[in-house]
Amino acid sequence: MKSRIALFFLLFTLTMAATYAQNIKIGYVRVEQLLAEWPATAQANSDLKAYEVARQDQLVQKRQILLAKSTEYQRKATSMSIAQLQKTEKDIQSMQKEIEAYEKNNQTLIDQKNEDLLAPLRNTLKKAVEKIAKGNGFTHVFTSNDLIFTADKTADLSAKVAQELGFNLSKKN
Repeated sequence: MKSRIALFFLLFTLTMAATYAQNIKIGYVRVEQLLAEWPATAQANSDLKAYEVARQDQLVQKRQILLAKSTEYQRKATSMSIAQLQKTEKDIQSMQKEIEAYEKNNQTLIDQKNEDLLAPLRNTLKKAVEKIAKGNGFTHVFTSNDLIFTADKTADLSAKVAQELGFNLSKKN
């Protein structure tokens, strides 16, 4: 009796494994190429560049104001009272600290802006991949970077995903 149960369990397991293995369909997507050619990515990059330029312009403006204040201080120092000298020196030091903090925080803000711009694109790309994969019966989709070998070029979903995103992917691989 125990051997029949064990045999039944073994056959059941083998049947399930064979059934599951028959239902696996693996595809891949060339994510880097999709992102490089997607017009939405170009727009995000353009927006990021504009943000970086605006931040740099603000920094230049702050430095110019500091330079003007320092130049004025040096020119008028001999005619200023001690209280005016101390106040102006304190203002200049405060401006220097503000510029240092601005510079220190600048890259963090640029990185955050980049993430804010790219997160919705990654989400849209993921949804497009899921839609194409499900619509074509794929159970697993990898990036082409994770792909070691494929003889089946029909497993490449990149062109279909690009069409779903509203553009045509170039033929380069």
